[in-house]
Amino acid sequence: MIFDEKLEESTDIAGSLYFEPAVSIAKGYFTNRSLREILLVLGSPLKGGQPYTLFAQNIRDCAGNPVQTGNSQVLFALPEPADSLDVLVNEVLFNRAPKV
Repeated sequence: MIFDEKLEESTDIAGSLYFEPAVSIAKGYFTNRSLREILLVLGSPLKGGQPYTLFAQNIRDCAGNPVQTGNSQVLFALPEPADSLDVLVNEVLFNRAPKV
């Protein structure tokens, strides 16, 4: 995860983030001294095609400001390979050359 502002160094990362549907977070830590990048180590793998929501609570920037309510969750899913008939084209519109 990459944040646009530096976070408090004392942030309890694993305790401040959670998934729905539930996925355990084994560990979370800052990847460098910028305190803007977090790496999450999950207790189990995410499933392809399953929509997940990641929620952030009690996360503050270095000035003590909390994450804004509108930015405290993100919806995502892992892609999965297309299967037979996942995409169906039922109409083709083309531009015919005009008759001269």
